[in-house]
Amino acid sequence: MPTKPATTLRYTSPKPLWRFGWVGWAILPIAIVLGVVYFSGYDLRTLLFNKIYEFFGIDTLYFILLRFILPSGLS
Repeated sequence: MPTKPATTLRYTSPKPLWRFGWVGWAILPIAIVLGVVYFSGYDLRTLLFNKIYEFFGIDTLYFILLRFILPSGLS
């Protein structure tokens, strides 16, 4: 007698409010904060660079700038 294939998803009830699943509700606060930062004109990149400098030092900041930030701007 053939066996039924095992299902990998246990959560099969319909999605709650606004068709958001649990992943959508987890991502929603992050999306709201990034939207507020984007539309308010707040400079999040400078804040991030300052925190990297405070915690890890100038060598790490130079490494990140030269390895990841500048090459993407030059292409």
